[in-house]
Amino acid sequence: SGSSMASLLLAHKWSGEDPAGWWVSEKLDGARAVWHRDHFLSRSGSPLVCPEWFRQQVPTDVVLDGELWGGRFRFQQTVDILRSGAAGAAGWASLTFFVFDVLEHRH
Repeated sequence: SGSSMASLLLAHKWSGEDPAGWWVSEKLDGARAVWHRDHFLSRSGSPLVCPEWFRQQVPTDVVLDGELWGGRFRFQQTVDILRSGAAGAAGWASLTFFVFDVLEHRH
């Protein structure tokens, strides 16, 4: 559901855990998304329409938590592409899906 998706993607306040051994990445200013085997869902759980050629680059046996990113200082352009649905298909060439976590994997 949308509410469980949103809670999955929310950050949690750091409370002094030892970060030794953790992986750290740059904060990307893109749109959080979950790849659910054959489609993307937004943080609110709404489907994100993307072109077939983009979907074919992502594996179908996994659920992935990540960020659709269009580059530094391009947040608004990224959001515009995602909101444009099928009309924004060409814009997807400028997007990258950065994976943060594998939430589920089918063997």
